[in-house]
Amino acid sequence: MIFAINSDLARSAIQKHHKNSDLTVPHTYKATNCTLILIGANTRLGFEAAKHFAKMNLARLVLTARVGKKGTEALTRIQQETGYRKAELWIIDLANLSNVAYKQLRSWMFAIRMIPKLFQTSRKRSVIPRLMIVASDVYYWTTIDNGVIAGLSMLENLSDKDNCTKEVMNHRYFDSKDRSHAEGGRAMLFSTEERSRQLVYGAVGLLDDEEKLRGKSIQMSEVVEKCNFVTSKDGKIVQDKVWGEMLDILGKIDPKVPDVAKAYLK
Repeated sequence: MIFAINSDLARSAIQKHHKNSDLTVPHTYKATNCTLILIGANTRLGFEAAKHFAKMNLARLVLTARVGKKGTEALTRIQQETGYRKAELWIIDLANLSNVAYKQLRSWMFAIRMIPKLFQTSRKRSVIPRLMIVASDVYYWTTIDNGVIAGLSMLENLSDKDNCTKEVMNHRYFDSKDRSHAEGGRAMLFSTEERSRQLVYGAVGLLDDEEKLRGKSIQMSEVVEKCNFVTSKDGKIVQDKVWGEMLDILGKIDPKVPDVAKAYLK
């Protein structure tokens, strides 16, 4: 099958795509009273988002990095490029949780352990703290086999070497080199700085309407509907199973995790 693409029409479509994608930075005076902790702030999306936060003159901006030298370099660059002097650096290496067999759970372990502090801050300051997690929209078109759903351990099954290996990932474009010369595809992408604006929106957007963002998914700086699977009967089964398995795994590493879940996430 051969497709003939008019370059002018393609260029017009790309320009329209970017024009219709609202990725503006939600500058708001209320953010000046905020304390923000940004996990992974020394490179890529985190670094670009950190610069936006610095320009808002937050009351306190905590940047985290795994390596002290890289974190210090990022902190210096942010000070030089924005003039903001209240940023500070914490060294947090989630990879040190080497006993956690499933890497994806490290972020959730950190998030759960943060919950008591969020509640404490809410009561003490009369504010609504936010916990924002960067995820992927791949779940919109991903399916889970019924055998996996009905199995004893979903996380073990999905993490099995036959389902998740370096070899499988490397074969994505290895054989055909598809998209290696797809200029149009690359043109549709946003820059790292543009994509970082969604992190900013999730963190400080809609401060006048907090409930609108509570428990929501955000794309293109707006709230989007959950995919059909998430709201389906099977989706609820998967949610409950993964949650229970995750608490069991993390509880073996840090006994406080299930305690926090029981106390705050009933």
